Amino acid sequence: KFGVEPETCQELRDIQQALQVIRFSVQSTVPKWQISLLLSVEPRIQDMIKRMPEQSLVLHILRAKLFTWFTNVLHDSRYEPDSADTIENSVARGLSDLSLNLRLFDIDQEAFVGLLQTMNILIHQWQDQSSIPRLVAQHFVEVPIMDWSTQWYHRGNSKEQIEEMKRQLLALIEKCLVI
Repeated sequence: KFGVEPETCQELRDIQQALQVIRFSVQSTVPKWQISLLLSVEPRIQDMIKRMPEQSLVLHILRAKLFTWFTNVLHDSRYEPDSADTIENSVARGLSDLSLNLRLFDIDQEAFVGLLQTMNILIHQWQDQSSIPRLVAQHFVEVPIMDWSTQWYHRGNSKEQIEEMKRQLLALIEKCLVI
């Protein structure tokens, strides 16, 4: 029934409009509400996968395509991380390193805790801001499609620990996006 209800169709139109605005913007920042809107797709698709396991492959492919599209729209080489030691660059590097470590099945727990602490600082710094750096937004949108697969062995990490790490990270991202 996805897309049948009027509010769902409106949300899809809102997502499409937000992507158009982001794509053609030359700004180094993007509105928090737009990133929040893009990330709101993740729990809905996960819920659909649970309710319709026979369609899980199709839904996983849809999820991957949507989040790849979101990431591509946000990517702009003018806003790559530089060597400046800023909180934003630390978060961008931390999320990038986490993505790599997940693919290599080698999660650095100490680095992950540091990333969470840095994100808590961002929550306070950004509480009165309506937009966030485009580079950080891109990394936020990549989090749901990181290789969180718990079917593979991650050195010293159980399935529950990996899922808890993802939950913690997504919760902090949501807090960063509160206006």
